[in-house]
Amino acid sequence: MLPPAGAASIFDLGLYNSTEQIAANFQRLVGNCSVPYILGPTFQSVSYPTYGDITLPVVQVGNGSIKIMLNFGTYGREFASADLALRLTEELCYSSRGNAMTAFATFLIVPMLNIPARQRVETSLDTSSCGSFRTNENGVDIDRNFDVNWQYTSDNPSSEYYRGSAPLSEVQSTLLTNLNAGFLPTMFIDMQMGNNAALTFPWFYQFGDCDSADVLTRLLHNVTAASEGAHCSSAWYERGTSACPLVGSSAKSMRPPYVAAGTATDYFYQNGLTYSSLWMVFAGGDQADTPTAARSSSSAQMHTVLAADARQAHESAGQGQSMLAALSVDGKAASVQGVQQRSQHQPQVHVQQQREQRAQEVLRERLAQRSRDSVVLALEGTLGNGALYDPIYDCIKYFSPITRENYEKFVARWIRAIYAATMYLHEAPGQLDMQAASAKAAALKEAGTKKYSAAATSAV
Repeated sequence: MLPPAGAASIFDLGLYNSTEQIAANFQRLVGNCSVPYILGPTFQSVSYPTYGDITLPVVQVGNGSIKIMLNFGTYGREFASADLALRLTEELCYSSRGNAMTAFATFLIVPMLNIPARQRVETSLDTSSCGSFRTNENGVDIDRNFDVNWQYTSDNPSSEYYRGSAPLSEVQSTLLTNLNAGFLPTMFIDMQMGNNAALTFPWFYQFGDCDSADVLTRLLHNVTAASEGAHCSSAWYERGTSACPLVGSSAKSMRPPYVAAGTATDYFYQNGLTYSSLWMVFAGGDQADTPTAARSSSSAQMHTVLAADARQAHESAGQGQSMLAALSVDGKAASVQGVQQRSQHQPQVHVQQQREQRAQEVLRERLAQRSRDSVVLALEGTLGNGALYDPIYDCIKYFSPITRENYEKFVARWIRAIYAATMYLHEAPGQLDMQAASAKAAALKEAGTKKYSAAATSAV
């Protein structure tokens, strides 16, 4: 159950470590980990920001040739992310399974990239909005600050999707970029959280797939089959549920599908890292505190509101085929097949993407003005048990487990998935895929361009 409305702390849930405790636990592992462990690895141009008495922790675990770089905590409201990073690290240090992984793999782990947003969750639940838990200390959305189509995301400092004053203007995006350059990972995984499970690859800035989509699809289907069960290896199985994560390009794998510029995974892929992947690592499930009838009624009503606002946003933006306009009357997203069909008939240039992005911005701005709190209260009023609906805790529940049972399932599930990706890259099929990816990258470099670059040039 959730704490009562008005409770002042996320820690009332009894599940999570504070920012100070996360940092202290990573410090405690120094000298106590049973495998090679470095807190604050030294790479050229890398410096670690400090917030009060806390230096942003980054750890390197293991000594193998497969290099896995994992980023957690881009958004503060995804509170469970840092605890997942800590549990993964402790398992690598202490368990036989984790020790076996570190014999052939090295893990670079950034457990809580956005400490300022995380601290807002810890201290301001009663006074802040869900959107305010997203941005960093400068009001910037870190995953819109990378130098890949950066100019096509929001330039509004009041938006929770604000791109920043310049590409890589933020200490967090610069840190990830420098860590990537120093560590030279085999694979980068950006671990984010939401209400659908998805293992995705570039592109996020458009609905088309990247050059290495076939290689990445094989890897991620293998991950789902190994970590979830053989039934998840089928491309036809219904994905995005608690049963099987959805696999595909980032833009098409969101629910509803949308484009986003300036993202870390697109940036690292553009700069030569084939295995660059965004994982949405939470699929909801903590709804026990909300009566079933209230949940279904609220969900349907919210879908209707979002659909109406999507249509208004589309009309305000003046576009003929906005992605948001594809929402039906009950708010359900159009099929990915429909998205693909439309994208095949639209020029894949940044002018169109900018229009789509603007339509989404209009929707987001409208919802922000109406306030998430007032929308939820107007739809639902009170829960079936008579308690006042608490929109801030609903925000937390949307992004993180709130019961011990679901928290433990969440941790076990995604550690399995990380191990499955590591094993695939270590074993023969993965080795062959890496060789093919390296050859493709070399051919593209020799040709002096990439499809991405060609698309960007065509928009100038």
